[in-house]
Amino acid sequence: MSIKSDNPSDSPLIIPGYLSTELDRETLVHATKRTLAALLGTESLKPIVEGESPPPGDGIVFEPLTLGSSDKAIVERIRQTGTQHAHSGGTAAMGKVVDTEGRVLGVGGLRVADASIVPIPIGGHPQATLYAVAEQIAGFVVGGM
Repeated sequence: MSIKSDNPSDSPLIIPGYLSTELDRETLVHATKRTLAALLGTESLKPIVEGESPPPGDGIVFEPLTLGSSDKAIVERIRQTGTQHAHSGGTAAMGKVVDTEGRVLGVGGLRVADASIVPIPIGGHPQATLYAVAEQIAGFVVGGM
């Protein structure tokens, strides 16, 4: 995320960098394979789940993902059809934009205490985690650290 222009009314330039790291790709491939295994690889679901129904694409016909789908096929499907969900985070990642106490690197007197500082996705609903983050950083502020 960066400033697009010197006009404060302009929206920022946001380049989310989805799938830009090996961790992103490995995590999503693993999750997809686990989901496929649960839905297509269990006896209890065989009478209910016939297979994956690929999403419609703009002029693209997707092959259904199967238990034998390659990592490459899964990543390509995610690239073409994946979307952001409602729990954003990591845009001011700890260690890259802020230190471990939420202080913005190179900017005096500014801290961040929200989901943007969490460097990796949270494996569930973020509410409790973010309460803890905010409380911890509030302690640093009140404690004068």
